[in-house]
Amino acid sequence: MRTTTFSSPSHAVRGVLTSLALACGVGALPAMAQTAPAASPTASAAKAPSRFATDAPVRDGMLAIRQKMAAAETGIAKDQLDAQDYVALAKSIDVDMQAHLARRSLPKAAAVAFNGSIWQDLSYCVGLMRDGRSVAVQRTGALGVQQALRNYAEYFDHPGW
Repeated sequence: MRTTTFSSPSHAVRGVLTSLALACGVGALPAMAQTAPAASPTASAAKAPSRFATDAPVRDGMLAIRQKMAAAETGIAKDQLDAQDYVALAKSIDVDMQAHLARRSLPKAAAVAFNGSIWQDLSYCVGLMRDGRSVAVQRTGALGVQQALRNYAEYFDHPGW
């Protein structure tokens, strides 16, 4: 029987690792970091990108979801919710998603960002809470909703959030 040894990474793996390191910055490759010039202070102190605009339906819906998750936060954190608690929370969040978030009218860039991250994450995680085959899966969905709320706060402009 032939055995494969993994003493060195394959060409494809090295290519992927090199691409990843380059995407992360030259400093990720120690050998290259020694020969690369230092980044200028102005390049590293570049202005952070502005956050995406939101509209009233998005703000109302996200605020309602945030309030529901805050009310359940202790139960989620201490693993005290049962399957029916997660189902009820999921249905409640789904109502807010349909009543508010589905009516959003965002500028194109904001819509692409919201649809590609927040909406998809919320939809998937609420689905896990509602349809998960175990409480552990449902709890994972709730933790995902909490992360979607953190991502929303980081990337979208919501006064008073």
